[in-house]
Amino acid sequence: MTSLRLEGVGFVYPEGTRLVGEALRGLAANGTALLVAEHKTDLLEGLCRRVIVLDEGRIVLDGTAGTVLEDERLIDWGVDLPARVRLARATAAAGIDPTMVSV
Repeated sequence: MTSLRLEGVGFVYPEGTRLVGEALRGLAANGTALLVAEHKTDLLEGLCRRVIVLDEGRIVLDGTAGTVLEDERLIDWGVDLPARVRLARATAAAGIDPTMVSV
């Protein structure tokens, strides 16, 4: 098994982030273990099965990507929720059927 460590694509433009995500998904599909340190939750959501959140060097959340990336506490730690989660919550708050909107 090959492993790869990637630390953030924070300064990459959106299309570049998408390309990095595609490349990483391809590597993972071929059995490469990935360790990704990233704040872009949209990238993590499509790439990771497990997400660990660190705050000042301590693990504060650990679980499936779906569970961790929907946790409101991310905002307190300076991490935006994925666009899918933000949109679903905004539409629900506005009384709009969330099935009528997609990211």
